[in-house]
Amino acid sequence: GLAGWVLSGQPADFAGLLILLISLSLFYTAGMYLNDAFDAEIDARERSARPIPLGIVSRQTVFGLGFAMLAVGAAIGFSLNTVAGVAGLSLAATMVL
Repeated sequence: GLAGWVLSGQPADFAGLLILLISLSLFYTAGMYLNDAFDAEIDARERSARPIPLGIVSRQTVFGLGFAMLAVGAAIGFSLNTVAGVAGLSLAATMVL
């Protein structure tokens, strides 16, 4: 995030950078959640000590939280500007695909 900000030539706007880093953190965390939700059947066979196979959290809850984080991350991007929002939506779509 920081490297992209510097390379974009944007002026030093630390509040905007912090918002961007929060958005990127949401995308990263969403990816981890969705990976676990999509791989729940494999985890049940190969890594049964994971939270979904143990029944600590439902697969539907993890999917819901993951997709919610993607949506909030993209919304935060749009709060910065349209390009960041579209980039966030593109990232979210790529992650899900």
